[in-house]
Amino acid sequence: MSEVENGGSKILSYEIAIYNDTTSQWQSIIGGEGKFSLANTFTYYTGISKGKTYQFKYRVWNINGPGLWSEIAYIKAAQVAERPPAPKYSYSSATLITLILFQSPDDGGSIITSYVLERSPLLNTNWAVVSSYNGYDMMHTITTASGEVTAYQKYRFRIKAVNDYGSSDYSEELQAAVAPLPSKPLPLTKDQPFSTKTSIKLNWLQHTDTMPATGYRVYMKAEEDLIHSIIYDGP
Repeated sequence: MSEVENGGSKILSYEIAIYNDTTSQWQSIIGGEGKFSLANTFTYYTGISKGKTYQFKYRVWNINGPGLWSEIAYIKAAQVAERPPAPKYSYSSATLITLILFQSPDDGGSIITSYVLERSPLLNTNWAVVSSYNGYDMMHTITTASGEVTAYQKYRFRIKAVNDYGSSDYSEELQAAVAPLPSKPLPLTKDQPFSTKTSIKLNWLQHTDTMPATGYRVYMKAEEDLIHSIIYDGP
């Protein structure tokens, strides 16, 4: 502050006041008479509620006393939203993939104005915005016709929330491919020469779809059982 602005006398304090809605009065919270402070930043916690707007003003003290109050500042108790959950796979084919999206669990005290969906090839760090997404639907289909994805390619997907205070952290990533789910396999067969009275060796054919299989899972249910149990889960 210049010599003209401080009245030609050394500044002794900056006083900040908040308007108390309960008492309908202004309340000094730092730097008032008898508690001078030259701090130019201050964090106020008492009675602050997320999403509520508060009124603040301040004035400067020198040896002659306080100057005029500043204009009132209207400040909202808000921040960026919490990161949304990761997108979830819903459906896919060779020409499209459908994702389920989820809202942020906390808007940070300010209404979320949009969500931003991004994609990246699986083994690539180049993220791009999915321009076909409208920013608010909680389900979205990306097609090969849009040029944003390619058939039988693997991708990563992530999303972030945007409000008046900026963007949230990105969600965790979903890995998925633009390809159909595996086709129905042929029945398992018993390898008799390698089976015994107390063991059964099972054979099955390797998956031959265009999108390679990442693993196989075998279930078993005896006649008296009500549900199947997983007995093999591997590549």
